[in-house]
Amino acid sequence: MTTDTYRILVVDDDESMRDLLSSVLATFGKIDTAADGKEAREKFRVEEYTAMLLDYMLPDTDGLTLLKEFKELQPQTEIVMITHVREVKLAVQASKLGAFDYINKDFEVEDLRALMKRVFEKQSHVKEILYLRSEVERLTDQEFLLGVNARMQSLKLVLDRAASTSATVLVQGESGTGKELVARYLHQKSPRVEKPFVAINMASIPEHLVEATLFGHEKGAFTGALKTTYGKFELADHGTLFCDEIADLKFEVQAKLLRAIQEGEVERVGGQKPIHVDVRLLAATNRDLKTLVQEGKFREDLFYRLNVIPIQLPSLGGLGALPL
Repeated sequence: MTTDTYRILVVDDDESMRDLLSSVLATFGKIDTAADGKEAREKFRVEEYTAMLLDYMLPDTDGLTLLKEFKELQPQTEIVMITHVREVKLAVQASKLGAFDYINKDFEVEDLRALMKRVFEKQSHVKEILYLRSEVERLTDQEFLLGVNARMQSLKLVLDRAASTSATVLVQGESGTGKELVARYLHQKSPRVEKPFVAINMASIPEHLVEATLFGHEKGAFTGALKTTYGKFELADHGTLFCDEIADLKFEVQAKLLRAIQEGEVERVGGQKPIHVDVRLLAATNRDLKTLVQEGKFREDLFYRLNVIPIQLPSLGGLGALPL
């Protein structure tokens, strides 16, 4: 890692704390500092920052006010709040405003370094996702996708209305009918279009890795967990998560998926704290979920959470698959 890899802004009115933070973080990249809100605003308006460490209490403003302003100006910048006392209320407020995490001023150096590594790992994942999304946009003609016949145009009207909401959508249809392309269309037409679209096929994940894949895991959580890894929910934060073959989701994991939908929170395998996520969930299946519910193989409460907007695709024997 070169010293020019990342640009970090440290905002704290305590000079000794600014010096300490700058020294600890120097190995990650170029460090800028600010002693108050005014100076921070001036620097933030002219530079693009990968990350920021932001003191909660400043002489001319409070950190939460700056956090909200900065996330609106540069939403891609990950912001870590710095506090004197760990307070649950502050953590919740900061999380809702988009903070990555927060630390106490009596932090251990290695804990801070580990936290910042997670920040930069997330940045790398997001860049990769944005690149893949741009490739999909380049290769997929959405208007061609939905064809011109009357029934497909009716489907398009339904999808356009559904896209403008944040409601969960359950896409059902035979294999090959274009369920993932419909999900991508919903994302492209939604207010979340500038955020990540993350797709996952539940049938392709080894059973013992389903939970870690969805929600992430901490280093050492299980054999082979050599580093902290973000789950699909975290990678899709503020964007769209598409869960294909949702009927294959393990029954015991279904309750955790339900909680993620209801509470907007996930917990990594081996983790000790909930992580707030803002994700629009789309699901798809080629099986009859109602029948699986009756057979006790799929949770009824999860089914109704997923089936807020049901989309039934035409069968292959009818209109044919959506063209690719």
